[in-house]
Amino acid sequence: MKPLQDESKVRPTRTNAADQPLLNLKGIKVLFVDDAPDNRELVCRMLGLAEAEVELACTGVEGVEKGMRGNYNVILMDIQMPEMDGYEATTRLRNMGFKNPILAVTAHTRRENLEQCLKVGCDDFVCKPINRTLLIQKIKEHMHHYKMACKTAAQA
Repeated sequence: MKPLQDESKVRPTRTNAADQPLLNLKGIKVLFVDDAPDNRELVCRMLGLAEAEVELACTGVEGVEKGMRGNYNVILMDIQMPEMDGYEATTRLRNMGFKNPILAVTAHTRRENLEQCLKVGCDDFVCKPINRTLLIQKIKEHMHHYKMACKTAAQA
């Protein structure tokens, strides 16, 4: 089965100075949950360059605990982790009342894997290997949608 998105069509090859304001996440607090130290370091650097405040969790259990304690604007959730995978962690976060965006981070891009991410409560997904520009764009997009939904709910 083909992946749901063709990242070759959405991956800019470079960023230039004019793109820098578009890649800024200043004021956004992100929790990245991943069991791989290399992935945690890479995403922390990617988002740090965009001026996001990034906190890390090494397991799904730790991700759920931190997610409910912290005031995160968005959670990036690895799907394949030992102890508690990202599907279970996302389900628990949603059942415990976490309302902000959760983006799955996965190397498994078969349609059924991605559909499962959405089914358990993820708002979207980012495929590995992670493209910095695409990741930042998705975070900004979901933060915008979330803020608009909150504004609409407040007016109702």
